[in-house]
Amino acid sequence: MSHRFRALSLAIAAAALTGAAAFAQGAAQAPQMQAPQMFVIHTEHALPSKLADYEATTKEFISLVQANRSAIPGFAFTVLQGEDFSYNYVTPIRSFADADGIMAGFDALAKAVGGEKFGDLMRRGGATYTSTDENAFVEVPAGSYWPAGAAVTPQNAGYYQLDFYYVTPGYEDAAGEVAASWKKLFENGKVPYGYSVFRLALGNDGPLWVVTTPAKDAANLAEINAASMKAIGAEAWQAQVAKTLAICRGFDSKRYTVRRDLSLPPAGK
Repeated sequence: MSHRFRALSLAIAAAALTGAAAFAQGAAQAPQMQAPQMFVIHTEHALPSKLADYEATTKEFISLVQANRSAIPGFAFTVLQGEDFSYNYVTPIRSFADADGIMAGFDALAKAVGGEKFGDLMRRGGATYTSTDENAFVEVPAGSYWPAGAAVTPQNAGYYQLDFYYVTPGYEDAAGEVAASWKKLFENGKVPYGYSVFRLALGNDGPLWVVTTPAKDAANLAEINAASMKAIGAEAWQAQVAKTLAICRGFDSKRYTVRRDLSLPPAGK
């Protein structure tokens, strides 16, 4: 059987084994605070020549889940399509303990659908992409900024900018301080647009921090970035960028389209 989709549950299981200690340490440092939101991201790099087949098998999988919800009731994901033909399946989890339930759900789904039918879909889907990546992220509330009444939120976004900050090892504490200072600048400037900050809990190329900025579309993203810089001031903005990059060994910025037609909402929604 192809590892498509099932790899998502295996990624959560791996996170449960290797990332639990780090997560527990963070929780112990702030015992009175609600646990930060966590996400597992399963990325598939689709073959450009087979995009139609790739998306068709994805929709078949979604239909199977929806027709057999009792087998895997808590499973949901949002798909972000990158400009590089990557499809990123973003699954929220409450903690690494969710792994067992999702893995058991996949087994139950295969039984409910029928091994032959389920295996055929996995094989056809597996022939439409080249490779996969697995990562788990945890939100950094102290660095995330959400003003009251933000016009664009993750709930209504259609587009995203993700900024990847590859922090130099040993500068993890400094990364938290820099993220908090960015938040302060946005608060002082009363910027009307929000963003979230996440750090890598499990995956490659850590330490890695990611800033996610939601927008309606590409044009709206340009407006958001311009308005944010204007509210803070170009000089202060550039000084903060220099401060940020001084603790990084690399940086990348990517754009993603929200594919709700390929996403699986929570049961009942």
